[in-house]
Amino acid sequence: MAGEGISPVLKWNMFSWAIWMLQKGELLVKGGNGFLGYYKNRGATEEALDDGWYCTGDTVNIMDKNEIVYLDRVKDMREGYPHGQGS
Repeated sequence: MAGEGISPVLKWNMFSWAIWMLQKGELLVKGGNGFLGYYKNRGATEEALDDGWYCTGDTVNIMDKNEIVYLDRVKDMREGYPHGQGS
């Protein structure tokens, strides 16, 4: 379930979207006007959705004024360096 391991850093409704950030920095979104699925790729759709949350695969920082700053794809981030810090 997507709710497990979520650090409720941010949850707000913007254009009817709920937005969360996982502890590892991955952006999750949920809303009635969002992701419907990948075209002709049910397997990828099932992989991207978790209990109604769309797991974007994007690593982000959420700034003080609720600005979302894109950092990288989760799969491209180095292990052990949260939010891409370190070398």
